[in-house]
Amino acid sequence: MILFSLALSCLCMSLQESVYVSIEHSNEEVYMLSKLNVTFTNCPAIMQLKDSSVDSSVKLIYKPYMDSLCSTLTVAAPGMKSLRFDEELRVCKSDSGSQRAVIQNWLFCSDRLRRIRLTYFDAGSACQAFNSLLYPDWRFDYPLLGIDLLAFGKKKILCVVDFQPLSQDPGYLEKYTAGLAPIQNKFAMFCSKMSTRFYNEKEFFSKQLIFYRSDRGAADPLLQVPDGLFFSTYMGYVTSYLKWLHLLEPVYDLDFKMAVRNRHTEYDTYSSERDPAIKVFTQYFGQKWSERFASEFLFPRD
Repeated sequence: MILFSLALSCLCMSLQESVYVSIEHSNEEVYMLSKLNVTFTNCPAIMQLKDSSVDSSVKLIYKPYMDSLCSTLTVAAPGMKSLRFDEELRVCKSDSGSQRAVIQNWLFCSDRLRRIRLTYFDAGSACQAFNSLLYPDWRFDYPLLGIDLLAFGKKKILCVVDFQPLSQDPGYLEKYTAGLAPIQNKFAMFCSKMSTRFYNEKEFFSKQLIFYRSDRGAADPLLQVPDGLFFSTYMGYVTSYLKWLHLLEPVYDLDFKMAVRNRHTEYDTYSSERDPAIKVFTQYFGQKWSERFASEFLFPRD
């Protein structure tokens, strides 16, 4: 939840040349993939999340984004299946007056993604957040995909999407993130600069980071599904991520896989030490549950 907390508060495996060229020149195909039917409902996460909020007068602003991610994963992440985790962490509710909220969580894996986690935090008009983080299998030194979409009150919006790199080596970034530039450039005029209050932008962030602020709330034209420019940018990142991952050749060398595993652990450690979101969850759901949620679901360091 490294990106989520922004709002609330050396690996370099050479790719085969053919894969790199495919990544660099696949934007038109990525755009077509981003037009996948957003009503696809084979993903359990879609079926379990209602359209309405804890506040019946408020819609879940980011549910269409979650639905679209799940739809795309179902099509473009072969072998996707649910992973078991503690039932007490799946759903937690707070019904105490102004602190009324519910948080729902889902966990999946696929043939090439060892961990796909999704969280929807719903406190009605006070706050909504959709967070997802995709971890590739250790056979790939590919970035993580981080998604954080937040709404505060009736107007404040913060949306963050990034290919979160395991290395800042120029060669690594060129191969794995530079291909996003044509997608990012179409939205660049709307992007803000990330605050350095909690995180160093040179650690686990790419130059293609999408960091969007707005004070137009759910009515923001850029957020509308399916025609808003932010939505198409979001889907461009999602579909690019999955397409490019499935072009890579897996590496079975044990030292390579251990190095990737160690970087994933370092990512979780880095995030958990800097994440002020846990304090927010504590206010709604209590310290005991929130600490378990952070250590067992958000940042398990496995």
